[in-house]
Amino acid sequence: MVFQDPYASLNPRRRVGRQIADAIRLGTGAKLDDEAASSRVAVLLERVGLSPPSPTATARVLRRAVPAHRHCPGPGTEPSCVVADEPISALDASAQAQIANLLAGIVTESGLGMLFISHDLSVVRKIADRTVVMYFGRVVETGPTGRVWAEPAHPYTRALIGAIPKPGAGSALPSELPATCPTRPPADGLPVSSALP
Repeated sequence: MVFQDPYASLNPRRRVGRQIADAIRLGTGAKLDDEAASSRVAVLLERVGLSPPSPTATARVLRRAVPAHRHCPGPGTEPSCVVADEPISALDASAQAQIANLLAGIVTESGLGMLFISHDLSVVRKIADRTVVMYFGRVVETGPTGRVWAEPAHPYTRALIGAIPKPGAGSALPSELPATCPTRPPADGLPVSSALP
């Protein structure tokens, strides 16, 4: 699991290398000595461009990259799927691209699956094979990412895509959700899918 808040998964009082070594030991059940663990950690940090530490790596990017590797630390310890819960939401555009590319690279290289949770469909479009759109806790649309983008079937999906800023003088964000998208869950307790077209 890669948490939205990197502070939730990193202990600021412990060195990053030791925290990654803990994940390796727990993931493999191996009793690695400090030298073997340090060697594995160095390989993993290099894999994400953090060894030796880059002078251009900001603390915010580090806090996102390290949890990604703490929870999928390398050969022999990877789970079959990584859950990334809004892992780039608090980053600027440049750092978002860097971490999204890092996560996509880890997944591709390791053969992992990734459940990438995000409100930013422009990022989802770049890294996801399939997209699932949820509205009030219910799945309202699912399919290959290209199809969901080219032919969004649900009004909420269209609203999310329409809310993505577009460069240019005449572009504007929608002022409100389409009338077909209620702003609150149905009061009658019916599932959202039955309240929407």
